[in-house]
Amino acid sequence: MLPLVPVVALMAARSFVFWFDRVKPQMWRVIAGVMLATSLLLPARAALANEIHAGRDFDLHAGVDQIGEWFWATDTTATIMYVHDLSWEIGYYTFGRDLDRRWMPTPDDIADDAARMPLAQRYVVVAEWEPFRAELADALARRDLKAKVSFVARRADTSAAAYVYRITPRGLSSIGHPPASGTAPMTFTD
Repeated sequence: MLPLVPVVALMAARSFVFWFDRVKPQMWRVIAGVMLATSLLLPARAALANEIHAGRDFDLHAGVDQIGEWFWATDTTATIMYVHDLSWEIGYYTFGRDLDRRWMPTPDDIADDAARMPLAQRYVVVAEWEPFRAELADALARRDLKAKVSFVARRADTSAAAYVYRITPRGLSSIGHPPASGTAPMTFTD
């Protein structure tokens, strides 16, 4: 339908000019001109106020560039980055960075894969509006993992746009066995 918009606009303008030339009194021409200007100002005001939802992402991808910068500033040696809805956007901003990017369809899939990779740094990038953000903590807890916020990307109004979570073990049971007696337990730092 989009290619038809210019044709329809030209036809509407041509019909307006045709009827505008037919109006004899000068006053009617002024009234018609004011009505045309008013009809064009209302959609322009709506577009400037971000009320027209055609052709815009409306901050769905806000903060993706900040996340890319954060990964470029972070040591990503042996790092896995899990993504879902922001997969290709994050891939664009981290292109060339040594990251193992993995798209996962569900939080359970992320938790399963992260549980099999205990030696890698594991990060999950989740947009604020993604539906499974709330389910991620439960899915990780079932595999004795937890997610800690490492970075928050912000919109222009300083509200949170996206989160980078680092996945770490909950306790020593995720290592596989308790430490031998007389040795110091292993600790994990963020």
